[in-house]
Amino acid sequence: MAAIESSIPKIEFTPDGIIADVNDHFLSAVGYQADEVLGAHHRIFCDADYIESRAYRDFWKQLRSGQSHKGTFPRVTANGDRIWLDATYFPILDDQGRVSRIMKIASDVTEEHELLMDQQAVFDAINRSMAVIEFLPDGTILQANDNFLNVIGYRAQDVEGRHHRIFCFDAFYEQNPDFWERLGNGEFMTGQFERRRADGSKVWLEASYNPVLDEAGNTLKVVKFASDITAYMEQSLRTQEAASVASSTASETADIARRAGESLNQSLETSTQIDDGVARVRSVVEQLNQKTESIEEMVTTISGVAEQTKMLALNAAVEAARAGEHGRGFGVVAEEVRKLAFNSREASRDISGVINAIVELSSDVENQIDRVGTVATEGRSQMNDAVAIVDDIRSGAQRVLDAVEGINRGQ
Repeated sequence: MAAIESSIPKIEFTPDGIIADVNDHFLSAVGYQADEVLGAHHRIFCDADYIESRAYRDFWKQLRSGQSHKGTFPRVTANGDRIWLDATYFPILDDQGRVSRIMKIASDVTEEHELLMDQQAVFDAINRSMAVIEFLPDGTILQANDNFLNVIGYRAQDVEGRHHRIFCFDAFYEQNPDFWERLGNGEFMTGQFERRRADGSKVWLEASYNPVLDEAGNTLKVVKFASDITAYMEQSLRTQEAASVASSTASETADIARRAGESLNQSLETSTQIDDGVARVRSVVEQLNQKTESIEEMVTTISGVAEQTKMLALNAAVEAARAGEHGRGFGVVAEEVRKLAFNSREASRDISGVINAIVELSSDVENQIDRVGTVATEGRSQMNDAVAIVDDIRSGAQRVLDAVEGINRGQ
C-alpha cells in the first residue's frame, strides 16, 4: 500500500461516493487541494450530463454491491478541463463481507488517449470514404469494411478467413509469386491493381498495402486502403486505344502525304520540262516562220523573173516572126523559154500556196503552244498549291503523332 501511495494516484470513497481519502498524485492529476475534495462527492470529477444519467447511478450501485470497474474514464479537473484516467475501482470489504470503502487507483492517460482518439477519427474518416480490408501477414483476410465489400461484390462471411487470391486473376500471382512474402517483411506497396469481383468481372483499384508492425518490427497485419478507379481505367484504356488508332492513322497519312509530295514534285519537274520543251518548239516555229518569209521573198523574186522571162520570150517570138525563115530556130527557143517561164510562175504559185498553208499551220501551232504553256503554267501553280497542302497534311499528321506520344507518356 505504501508503494501505491508513493507512486500511483489513489483516492478512496465511501460506498455512497463521498471522498474519504486522496493522495498527492491524484490531487496533482485533477488540480485540487485536499481540503477541496475531502467530504465532497465523486461527482465533482464528472460531466453534468453523466451525473444525471442512469449509467452513473448504476455505476455506484454496482460498486456498493461489491462489483469492481476497470476502464478509461473521462473526468473533469478543478479548472474545468477534461482529462482521461485509466483507472480501477475495487470495493474493500469489512469482516462481515460488506463494502466499507471503494478504492480507486488511476493513471493520467490524457495525452495517449487523445492521440488514440485522433488516430481513430482519421481511421473512421478513411473507413467512411475508402474501401478498407485487413489481412494476416500470409494474406488471410481478417475483415473488410462495407465500402470494400460493395466494390468487390462479396459479403463479409464470404471473405473472412479466406485468402487474398480470391480477388485476383491467375496472372497476378504468376507475375508476383512473392507478393505476401514482401508484405510480411514489412514492405509497403502501392499502385493500380486489376482485381476480380465475385461475379468474375474486372475491377480496378488504386490501393496501398500497409504493413502494421509491432515494437520489434514484426508484421502484425496488413491494412489495404483502396479506391475504385474502374471507370477511370476503362476510359484510360479507351483513350489509349483511340490514341493508337490516331497514331496509326496519322502515320499512314504522313506516309501517303510523303509519297504524294514526291509525286507532285516529280510532276513539277515534268511540268518544268514541258515548259522548256514548249519554249524550244516556239523557238523552232519562230525560226520556221522566218525561213518561210525568206522563201516567200525568193518565190516573189522567181515570179518576177518568170514574168520578165515571159515578156522576153514574147518579144523574141515577135522578132523571130519578123525574121521569117531565118528566125524559125530562134522562135522555137523563145517558145521553150515562154513555157519555162509559165511553168516557173505556176510552180511559184504552188510554192506560195504551200507556204501559206505552212504559215497557217505555224500560226495554229503557235496558238496551241501558247495554250499548252498557259495550261502548264496553271498546272504548275496548282501543283505548287497541292504541294503546300500536302506539306500541311504531313505537318498535321506529325503534330498528331507528337500529341499521341505525349498522351502515351502521360499515361
